[in-house]
Amino acid sequence: MKVDVCDCYAKWKKLSETEDTTMLLVNRINHPTREMHELFAQSLFELLFDGDDLIGAEEESTMYNG
Repeated sequence: MKVDVCDCYAKWKKLSETEDTTMLLVNRINHPTREMHELFAQSLFELLFDGDDLIGAEEESTMYNG
């Protein structure tokens, strides 16, 4: 169906190989920490913008020119 999927679960599983992912949950059950929210947000951004990152964006964008 040619639908892009942001597979953060694969990243989470990769993290679980070296870290206790339970400690990456605020309530130790099912709610990610701020850092994990950032991981998911960055993953979605990469998916939407073909891997372009934010480094240097503030210099190229007029949004940051005050």
